[in-house]
Amino acid sequence: MSKKQDAYTVIPVEEREMGERPNATATDQAEDEIEERFDKDFWLKVQNKVKVTNVSWNRAMDEVRADRLIEKHGKNTLLVIIHDWPQKKKYKDKPELIPSLEYLISRLTEIILERDTKEDIKYFRVPSKDDPTRPTLLHLAAEQNFLHVTKSLAEHYPGLMYLWTYEQDDKAQLFTS
Repeated sequence: MSKKQDAYTVIPVEEREMGERPNATATDQAEDEIEERFDKDFWLKVQNKVKVTNVSWNRAMDEVRADRLIEKHGKNTLLVIIHDWPQKKKYKDKPELIPSLEYLISRLTEIILERDTKEDIKYFRVPSKDDPTRPTLLHLAAEQNFLHVTKSLAEHYPGLMYLWTYEQDDKAQLFTS
């Protein structure tokens, strides 16, 4: 028994924790807003929403997250979550995580669409400097193959089904082999 104890090296817990923690830079924190930390303020807002509106904890958490996203991105909130979030490195490297991301995006999209009283989202198009075809949010959700998000957008704004993307000046060349 004493031979086994001599074979192991004992490392104090504090030293091991300090050595194993990766240093997070400001860009890493800003880039990954999906896993935004839930601070005390977040939980107080969730608790208040549960008491006042009598909704479930999950729904209250989603509503508070949607509020934070709307505060941060304004009218571009849906563009950010539908177009930018799936492009993050975390999801490009692991496509098996995309269905869980779609579920989160669909919940947030439903909440944002319920609150859209001005109908700003109805005619929203991607700015021409980002994409010359200027797709709508419905086009972006369909390109990502987000079925539930596409369905929510089409149910809330059926007119999006009839909007075309703009033609590009440069016609794509067809290559024949």
